[in-house]
Amino acid sequence: ITTMAVLPANRRTGVATILLLELLQEARRGGARVATLDVRVRNVDAQSLYRSFGFAEVGRRIRYYDDNGEDALVMTTAELESPTQLEIEAALRTRTTERLAHA
Repeated sequence: ITTMAVLPANRRTGVATILLLELLQEARRGGARVATLDVRVRNVDAQSLYRSFGFAEVGRRIRYYDDNGEDALVMTTAELESPTQLEIEAALRTRTTERLAHA
């Protein structure tokens, strides 16, 4: 995943969850085995979202971001076709769809 962002006004609405679900589906269609991303160390909200998808920290890039020298955490999923990963995503899709239907 190169870049994913949600406007501040649209955060905590389920938009990021839907975007990431679709990105992971597209990755599978393209033959990807896992998904990997970088996230700012201070971006704990994004890290929480990624952890809810099964991403785990696997490394750190020191002074990765040019704008302020902040470190990046490297996070990756389990095998995208693994039963556990598919269950996580199915549960997130159901929960988010239900939430959006009642909004």
